[in-house]
Formats: sequence, C-alpha cells, structure tokens
Amino acid sequence: MKSETIRIPGVHYTLKQLLDMDRVPVPGNPGETRWNNRYCQVETTYWNIADTVVDPERVKEERERLRLERNARDRKRYAEKKAAEQARREKEQERIAAIERLNTYVKKCWAVSAEPIKNETGIVSVAVETTGLDGYDELLRVAAVDGDERLLIDVMIKPRYVDYWRDAYEVNQISRADVADAPYLADVAAKIKGILLSGHVITYNSWFTEAYLDVPGMEIDGVKEHIDGYTGLAEISEQYGIPYSSVNTVDKAIATLRVYKIIST
Repeated sequence: MKSETIRIPGVHYTLKQLLDMDRVPVPGNPGETRWNNRYCQVETTYWNIADTVVDPERVKEERERLRLERNARDRKRYAEKKAAEQARREKEQERIAAIERLNTYVKKCWAVSAEPIKNETGIVSVAVETTGLDGYDELLRVAAVDGDERLLIDVMIKPRYVDYWRDAYEVNQISRADVADAPYLADVAAKIKGILLSGHVITYNSWFTEAYLDVPGMEIDGVKEHIDGYTGLAEISEQYGIPYSSVNTVDKAIATLRVYKIIST
C-alpha cells in the first residue's frame, strides 16, 4: 500500500470535518479517495486543507445539501425496514395458512372409516418418510410390518401441497418423479388407518411418526424413548447387528421391530 493513498491527519479532511471548521473545498475540486488508516479499513473522500476556503454561504448550502441527503437516506432505510417487516409478516401468515390448510386436509383423510385387516401378532412396526420436519410437510412413504416381519404395507404417497423437498431428498432419496404417479394420502388413508389400528404401533421416534400418522385411537410406542441418551436407528441397529438401510423404509420398519424386541426382553 502506497503511503500517499492513506489519509494524513491534520492535512486531509472529510467534507463534514471541513464544514465543522466553516470551510469548503475550492470550486471544482472533487477531492480524492484515500484509506482512513494504514489498515485499509474504509475508503473515504478527503480534501487537502490547502485546497479549501472559508465561504460562509457555500458552507450553509453544503450543510443543507447534506441534511437533505441524510433525511433521504433515513427515509429510504425506514421504508426498506417497513417493507421487510411486512414481507416477514406476510410470509408468516402464509406459513400459518399452509399449516392450517394441511391440517384440515390430513384430519379429513384420517376421518375415513378404517379398512379392517387381520393381524394376529397384535404389533405394527411402522416407518415413514416425509418432505421435511416442519408443520407444513407431508408424507412421502409409509411402510409397516407385523410382529413376524410380514409386510403389511409399503406405499409411496404424493404430497397434496408440498412440491419441493431438496433437504429431505438428501436423506430419503425420494424424488418428485418417484411420487409423480403415487396416490394421495386421501386415497390410501383408509388402508393405512386399518393397519395402524390392527395392533400396538411400534416406531423408532414416536413424536415424529405420530405427527404424520395422527390416527385417532392409535396406540404408539417409540423405541427411542426406551434408550438412554440420543441414538439414531442406524447406530442402535449396528450395535445389535441388525441390517439397516437409510433409504429403505421397509428395512427401517423391520430394524425398529427387532430393536424393540431386544430392548423389551
């Protein structure tokens, strides 16, 4: 950094500093851009004190110009702040409306009569995949096995409202193309409900599963709640030598059942 590009205290002054001394730059002098210190933190326009004059009338004009510019900046910042606040309010209102709309739809789906099935084991181990973890996310896949690991259901579900789940895709590998021709929840709710009511429901994380399978009358038990400390299904399955696949929902349901049987004995 050349030394001449750095402001020299006592020699170079900003316009505001000059006005405080009742001085202004000579007409036609645009000043020069310099760093305010040797650390090159801020570039500012400075004038050499030798290139300034005492001119009360111009000092008055410049002060008024700066005042008007400052007021204009303040108004702009205020307007931008108000616009940002309004945008946040509208976004939050849209989020709440989306959640309420989805909740109404899901509640209506689960209100259908259950399709009865025969499940002599009295156990249903279920695993689900979703578009995310928020209140407006939806089911993508539901898989369940009975207490003897017989498959009860494995169905892809097309979201009714959500059409983008990039983050969730990184975990479950379910794309929009995978569910493009899949049924909506309303089309399979009766069957899923019948399965969930056919026995005691086992899942790994009960609060998560129940948030998406909120079937009235369902008895659900979370495996994770019986394990000291936080452990994912993958880790606990490996600990017990149980096969596990992070992208196979049926495997998750079976692994959950096997872990449940081990910790229940």
